[in-house]
Amino acid sequence: MSDQRKNRFHTENNRLCLDPIQLFFSFSTTVLRKLFKYHLPIPWLILPVLRFLSKEIVDKEVFEYGSGMSTLWYARRCRNIVAIEDEPEWYEVQTSRMAPYRNVEVEFEQNREKYVGKLRELGRKFDVIIVDGSYRLRCLEACVAFVKPGGCIIVDNTDQQRELADFIRNRFPPEQIEVMSGYAPGNFYAKETTVVRMP
Repeated sequence: MSDQRKNRFHTENNRLCLDPIQLFFSFSTTVLRKLFKYHLPIPWLILPVLRFLSKEIVDKEVFEYGSGMSTLWYARRCRNIVAIEDEPEWYEVQTSRMAPYRNVEVEFEQNREKYVGKLRELGRKFDVIIVDGSYRLRCLEACVAFVKPGGCIIVDNTDQQRELADFIRNRFPPEQIEVMSGYAPGNFYAKETTVVRMP
């Protein structure tokens, strides 16, 4: 937890989050993670974003910067997903974990420029792009041109990485931006995620 926040009930932008359902969910999953080393097979995104995505990605094409429990969760709901990973050991774990799913492609790339430029290399657009891996600002800048009309970009930790929030605020009109705050599984402190909806 960062020193920038008042306490675990505030985001780093000082938003107070006291939703009892989210508090219970976050506390119980944090206990499971810390004491029993158990991670729920869901994205480490705040509950409001999980609710949004559970409907938004159904039968959609998804691209994810970074991979994890989230990739498997998306794969069970979306039409197809491409995730890019830059940690070799984690890539091996993910490749094995995703083997049963025909709609998942996990790519490995340690070179920063190639990691950031993966969407340009693929040369196609996606309905949903999740920025939750390495080089987040560079990835956010690169992904804007690859979102389908009516699609969205999900940017995690926009309260902790202020440059992300600044870029979004300067690049998109306010009506396309929704900042969500709350609690994620396994981490008992409030944080923010920003959703950018494309016209």
